[in-house]
Amino acid sequence: MPSVCVRCLRLARVLWGGSAGVGSVVSGEEDSDVEYLDVAVVGAGLAGCHVANRLAEARRGSRIGLFENDHRIGGRMHSVRLPGPSGAWADLGAMRLHTGLRRVLGLVEDLGLGADLVPFEFGRPENLFHLRGSRTRQGDLAGAALPYRLRPAERGLAPGALADRVAQTLVPGFTESRRTHHEARARGERSVAGRALADFRSRCRTGRLHNRPLEEATWSDALRAVLSGDAVAFVHDAGGYDVSAGGEGATAQLDLLYRTPPDAEYVCLRRGMESLPRALHERFTQAGGATRLGHRLVRVERGDAPGEGSGRRRHRLLFRRSDTRGRLLPGHVRVCADAVVLALPPGPLGALDLTGLPVGAHLSADLAAVEAVPALKLFHLYRRPWWRDLGLSRGRSTTDAPLRQLWYGSTCQPPGGDPHPSPAPMLAAYPSGPSVGQWLSGGVGEGTAGDHAFPPAGDAPAPGAAVVARAHALLRHVHGLPSLEPPLAACWRDWSSGAWHTRRPGHDPRALARRMGQPAARERVHVVGDCWTHDPGSVEGTLDSAEAVLREHFALPVPEWYRDSGARWTHPDRKHTTGGAAVENTDPAPPGRTAFADRALTAYLETLPLPRARLGGGAGDWRVEEVGDGNVNFVYRVLGPSGSVCVKQAPPYVRVAGESWPLTPERVVHEYRALEEHGRAAPGALPAPLHLDRDRHLLVMEYVEDHTVLRHRLGRGALHPGLGEQVGDYLARTLFATSDLALPAADKRALVAEFELNTEMCRIMEDMVFTEIYRDFHRNSWTSPELDAEVAAVRADACVLIAAARLKDRYLTSRQALLHGDLHTGSVMVGATGSRVFDHEFACFGPMGFDVGGFLAHLLIAYFAADGRRGTPSPPEDEQQAWLLDQVEQTWDVFRERFLALWRSSGRGDSYPAALFADARGAAALEAERGAYLDRVLCDSVGFCGAELMRRLIGFARPTDLTGITDPGARAACERAALRLARSLLVDASGHRSVRDVTDAARHARTG
Repeated sequence: MPSVCVRCLRLARVLWGGSAGVGSVVSGEEDSDVEYLDVAVVGAGLAGCHVANRLAEARRGSRIGLFENDHRIGGRMHSVRLPGPSGAWADLGAMRLHTGLRRVLGLVEDLGLGADLVPFEFGRPENLFHLRGSRTRQGDLAGAALPYRLRPAERGLAPGALADRVAQTLVPGFTESRRTHHEARARGERSVAGRALADFRSRCRTGRLHNRPLEEATWSDALRAVLSGDAVAFVHDAGGYDVSAGGEGATAQLDLLYRTPPDAEYVCLRRGMESLPRALHERFTQAGGATRLGHRLVRVERGDAPGEGSGRRRHRLLFRRSDTRGRLLPGHVRVCADAVVLALPPGPLGALDLTGLPVGAHLSADLAAVEAVPALKLFHLYRRPWWRDLGLSRGRSTTDAPLRQLWYGSTCQPPGGDPHPSPAPMLAAYPSGPSVGQWLSGGVGEGTAGDHAFPPAGDAPAPGAAVVARAHALLRHVHGLPSLEPPLAACWRDWSSGAWHTRRPGHDPRALARRMGQPAARERVHVVGDCWTHDPGSVEGTLDSAEAVLREHFALPVPEWYRDSGARWTHPDRKHTTGGAAVENTDPAPPGRTAFADRALTAYLETLPLPRARLGGGAGDWRVEEVGDGNVNFVYRVLGPSGSVCVKQAPPYVRVAGESWPLTPERVVHEYRALEEHGRAAPGALPAPLHLDRDRHLLVMEYVEDHTVLRHRLGRGALHPGLGEQVGDYLARTLFATSDLALPAADKRALVAEFELNTEMCRIMEDMVFTEIYRDFHRNSWTSPELDAEVAAVRADACVLIAAARLKDRYLTSRQALLHGDLHTGSVMVGATGSRVFDHEFACFGPMGFDVGGFLAHLLIAYFAADGRRGTPSPPEDEQQAWLLDQVEQTWDVFRERFLALWRSSGRGDSYPAALFADARGAAALEAERGAYLDRVLCDSVGFCGAELMRRLIGFARPTDLTGITDPGARAACERAALRLARSLLVDASGHRSVRDVTDAARHARTG
C-alpha cells in the first residue's frame, strides 16, 4: 500500500500564489518563488497537523501552509503496513495510549477513528523476564528466586510496584491520592480530581530529598534514595527503560506516574498511530490548507516583504529543499507569513537561525530544560509465529540484553486476529537510552536483511544484515531456541536524535509553556510540542500545548472534544469499574457534559428547595443547556415549567487552560457571598443567589430571563435607555453599604477578613491591570504592527509607569468598600425591565473608584470602537456615541447624588461619627467633607478608568468591541485615540475635576 506521501504526491502539484489551488501537497523537488501566507506551520507531526487543521477550519479562506522536512506526514508517529494476508500495521514510533488520556480519545472520536481503537496488550503472565541469564515468567514473579539481592520488602514486586513504593515514600499518601484523582475523573467529579492533583503537586513542590528540594533531584536520585542498589538495577533491567543514567527530574516522573491510572488499560489504533496525524492532515487539506514536504526550515526573521502583502507579512522564513532520498536540492524557498508556529522538538529548534528575532536569553535555557531520549525499533518478519511454541502469544517480554523490550506479533493487531499469521511479525528489539548506542556502532548501516525488505513501499529502511543477525542471535538466547530459523525480512526506525523527551530537574512546566508559547516578545512566532508541558513525551501533552497557543495567541475557542468528558473507551470484554462496582456519574455539571451528566445535575437540583420551587415540576421535566463562554467556569442553564436557574461550578483551574493554569475553586464561594452582600444593598440589581455547595464549589442563582449582555447590544449599535441611572444606582448602593460610612467597624473588619481570602483572583487583577502590560509579557496583545510604536512609548513613559504604580498601591492598600472587582459592559445584562450585574468572582475590598472607573472605561471603549466599525473617525459623533458619553456622565452623576443621599440618611458607620457633627457648624463642615470625599472618589475613578483602558487596549482579554473590528487599520485608528485618552486620565487624574472633563477629553482624543 503506498505511503501517505506517495498518495499526496498524486494530488495536483500546484504552487501557491496567482492561480494556485488549495488543498495541495507539493514535493520538495519543485521550485517556487516567494510564498505569502497568513500562518506558516513548520513540522507535520501531530502538533503541526493539529494546529494547521484547527486554523484552516476556523479561518476558511486564509492561507495556512504546513512545511515538513521529511517526505511523510506524522513525525514521531510512524506506522507501516506489513506484508501478508492479514494486512496488519506496525508502529515504528509511538504505539499506544492509556485510557486516562481522555482528550486524546476525544480527538480520536472527533476524527471518526473511534471504531479503530483496539486493546493494546502490554504485559501478560506467560511473558518473560530474561535477566542476568535466567528466565522467569512474569506471572511467577512473586515466588521467583531472582538473581538480585533484594530487601525483604522489595521481593515479589514488579518494576511498576517498586516505582510506586518510591513515590509513596517521597510523597506520603501518593497511592491513595492518585486513586482518588482517577476515580473522581471517571465519575466526572472534576472538582474532586482537580483538588487531589493540586494537592499532590503542592507537596511535590515542598518535598525534600536528602536536605534539598525534591524539584532539584533526578528520578535516578530518588530511586537510589529509597531502594536498594539491586532493586534499582531490577527496575532498570525488568522495566525495559533506562532509569539509571537519564537526567529526568524526580517530580516530572512522579507527575507522570500520578496521571497514569493505577489500573490503566491501553489501546492503539488498528491502522497504526500515524492514522491520527494523517486524519488531521486530510481535514487540513479539505479545508484548503497546502503542504510542502522535503522543506527544512533554516532561518526565521522579522520584516515585511516586498510585493504582495507589503506591510502585512511580518516574518520571513528560509527553507532548504531535499528530494525523497534526502539529498539537498539547489536554491532556497522563501516564505513570508503573518504568524509562524514551530511544531518542532528542541533539537531542530536549537539549530534554527533566529538571530533576526528578539529572542530572549531564556530560549537556550528552556531548550536545555528537556532531555532527548534516544531509542530505536527493529521489526522482524518470521515465516511463522514461533513464540507460540513457548506458550507466548502477545504483549511484551523484557531483558537486560541489548534487545531490552520485545513484543510478539504486530503492535497494532486487533484481538481475535489470525493466531497463526504467515508471515509473522514481531518487534524484535526496542532499546532506549544508552543501550541504543550498541546498535549504532561498529559499522552498522542500512541494507537488505534477506531476500526482501518490508514494507514494499519503502516507507521505512531495512537495517543492515549485521543488525538483523545480532538481534536474531539475541532472540535465540533469550528464548533458549538455538535452532530458530532466521527472519525473512526486517525494518527499523532509528530515533537516536530523540524518540521522546523528559524534563530535567528544577524547571516549572507552566513557566516553560508560557515562554515557549511566544519566545520572542511581541512577535507572532509560537512553539508547540509536548516538551513544554506537564506531560513531556505524551500525545496529550502535545494537544495541551497546541490548544494553549491556539487559544491565547489565535483566539480560537476550545473544541468540545477537548473538554474531557470522562471515560470514552472501554475494553470490549469488561465495563469500567472502580473497586468492583460499576461507576455511575453522580457529580453535577462535569466538563464536556453528556446526557447522563444532565440527569445527574437535575437529580441534584431536585434535592434543593429554592431551585426546585423556581423551576417547577420535577427533574424529569427539566432541561440542561450550557451557557456563557465557559472560559473560567462551567455555567449551565436549567429550564423548568415555571422558570430557569443558572448553575456555576468552579474547577480548580481555568477551564479553557485545564490543569496547566491552576486557580482556586474557592472563587465561587466569594462570588456567592458578594451576590448576597450586594443583593441586600441593591435588591433587584443582581441575580438572586439560591444555593451554595462549598464541597462541590457550585452555586445556583436566578437565571435572568429576556436580558442580553450589554456589550453585545452596544456592538450592534443599540442604546439602552436608563443605563447610566441603573448602574450609577447599583454602584452607589453597594459601595456605600459595604463601607465604613454604613457599617460598624467590627462588622466591616469581619467582611474584609472574609474577602481577603480571594487572593488568587485579586492577584490576577493586580498583575493584568497594573504590571504585565507595562513590560514584555506573553499574554499581552495589541494590534500589531500598527500600534507597536505606541506600545513602546507607553512602556518607556516614566509618568505612565509612576501613575500605574501609585494606582496599584492604592488598590493594594485601600479597603474602602466591597467591589464587584471586574465591572464592565460584559458583566451587565440589560432588558426591558432594567439591568442586572453579574460575575462577581473577583469580589474584594478596595477603592470605590476601581469599580466606577472600570465601568466608565468600557463605555469609552464602546465610544471609540463605534468609529472602528464605520472605518475611520469622522466628526460629528453618531447617535450612539453621543449617548455613550451621556451615560458616562449620568453614571457618575447618579452615583454621586445617591451616594450622598445614602450618607445623609444612613451614615451610621464608625467613620465620621454623627456625634462629632451635631451642631450647625459641624453639619456644614460634614456636608463639605462629603463633597470632598466624592471628589477623591472621582479622582480615583478617573485614574482607574485610564488604567483599565490601557489594560484592555494593549494587554490581556481585549474586549470584542475592539477585536470584532476586522480591518486592522481602522481598529488601530480608534485604539490610538483611546490610548491618548488613557494616558491623559492615568497621568493627570486630578486634572479632570469633573466627569464632563472626562467626556470632553474623550472627544478631544477622538478627533486628534
